[in-house]
Amino acid sequence: MTKTWNGSAGVCINDKGEVLLVRGYNSTKWAIPSGGIEEDETPEACCVREMMEETGYPVKILKKLKIKTTVVKGYDVCIHYFLVAVNGSPKPLN
Repeated sequence: MTKTWNGSAGVCINDKGEVLLVRGYNSTKWAIPSGGIEEDETPEACCVREMMEETGYPVKILKKLKIKTTVVKGYDVCIHYFLVAVNGSPKPLN
C-alpha cells in the first residue's frame, strides 16, 4: 500500500513584490507557509488555516496556481499551491 501526504501552500506577495516566508522551529531554511490537509478539509481551507497558524495573517484565496506531485521519503506527495492576499489584521502568534 502506497503512503500518501496531501497538503496546501499559500504564496502571498505584497505591493513591494516581497514574498511572505516562514522559518521552521530550529531551522535555518525559509519556505512558503504550508501544511497537511486534515480529514474533511478542502485544499483551499487548509491553505487559509495554515497561513493563519504559521504567519498570523488571515488570507483569502485569489487563485489556484498549481498542483505539484512528487515522492518524498517513500510518500506520494501532492501539494496544492494558491496565490493569496492578506484579508484583515494579523493575529498574535503563540
